[in-house]
Amino acid sequence: MNFDRLHVLLVCNLGASTGVMVTKMKEVAAGSEKLKNTDIRIEAHPAGELREYIEDFDVVMVGPQIKHQFKMLKEIADASGKPIQVIDTKDYGTVNGANILKDAIILKTSH
Repeated sequence: MNFDRLHVLLVCNLGASTGVMVTKMKEVAAGSEKLKNTDIRIEAHPAGELREYIEDFDVVMVGPQIKHQFKMLKEIADASGKPIQVIDTKDYGTVNGANILKDAIILKTSH
């Protein structure tokens, strides 16, 4: 890894549905040899609170159930210089924390 921190903000409708995903992603990160020296922070919050939290995070991942709000969320992220993307529906549905964490890393390193 070429970074010392990875702070990922997951946004969804109420912040609750991504709670399980946060737990899975944290488990994957904790077990990763490549991330052992990286400051990892992963949280979920409602999309309506994005402005409140965005400055504390490196990347924003949007729950697929609110992808219809992506344009508005992207405007907020762009204004803060933060990369943003919608979480893959299949990965979200199968709670594939490893793939979503990998996507967050790619998003951060390509920004």
